[in-house]
Amino acid sequence: MDQLPPFVLNNRKPVPEPTWDGTAETVRWFIRDFTWLCKRYDFPLAYHVQEIMSYIPSSHRAVWESVAQDHPIWDDFVKSILGYYPQPSLANSSCRLDKFISEFKMRPHRTYNKDGLFSYLHQFTIPLGAIERHRTVPNSEKVSRFSEGLAPIIRALIDKHNPQNMDEVIAAGNAAFDYVLSFDPKKKELFNILVDSSDLENCRRSVIVQGYTPLSSANRDQPVVLQCQTNT
Repeated sequence: MDQLPPFVLNNRKPVPEPTWDGTAETVRWFIRDFTWLCKRYDFPLAYHVQEIMSYIPSSHRAVWESVAQDHPIWDDFVKSILGYYPQPSLANSSCRLDKFISEFKMRPHRTYNKDGLFSYLHQFTIPLGAIERHRTVPNSEKVSRFSEGLAPIIRALIDKHNPQNMDEVIAAGNAAFDYVLSFDPKKKELFNILVDSSDLENCRRSVIVQGYTPLSSANRDQPVVLQCQTNT
């Protein structure tokens, strides 16, 4: 394909690079993110098709380049390329979420700190989004399914907030980890032991959870400042 003209190259602004894992489940999210970034940075529509090729995995490149040759106009290209990646059924999307949660349940240490919690949250939204293309997922179900993949000790602490939606889960997670940071060496040692425990009830009976007193659910109507930054 032709090289981008100098005026485009000289005026390109740095953007966070979109990524795609090569699956049908995520291709629409990838194209959406790519399109949004192009619009945000005023990248010419005439060069969208050419530009997106630099982000396509080599195993898919031949198909995408073939479609680009036949459909050089962006909207036509998107419509045509999505025909190669049909949306998964509700059953397949649900199985993918189940598998994703199971992987985290088997490795509870992956959510024992803020970094892990918000990484899990980000990844959770992808299979959840696939399900939401087929049906509405109630807030209570989102909270319940998300909690299943947490380290039991973290889940027990967050559960004490009785979160009603994912925003409240985020707020509860921030508060819980602030509490963990306040531990003395003895309590920190107990926490580290419980991180690897798969026994949720045992975690709930622990002095760590029993001694945790979050804000009352009565305060839920008050403004909550969400802090999604991670530990450094």
